[in-house]
Amino acid sequence: MAFDLIKECTLYAEKIFEGRKVLFNFTTNGTLLTKDKVDFLVQHGFTMLISLDGPEDV
Repeated sequence: MAFDLIKECTLYAEKIFEGRKVLFNFTTNGTLLTKDKVDFLVQHGFTMLISLDGPEDV
């Protein structure tokens, strides 16, 4: 996950579209999310889709 790039793009989009509503979406299986990453995503209004892939017993 290139989270530094996600942060950079988010801040850039918010800057160039200042005063306008910008929507962000994020799809992940959740394995690399940390509290700091989730806090950033929530703070910037991301909508997250968590995929549940793999064997049913896992």
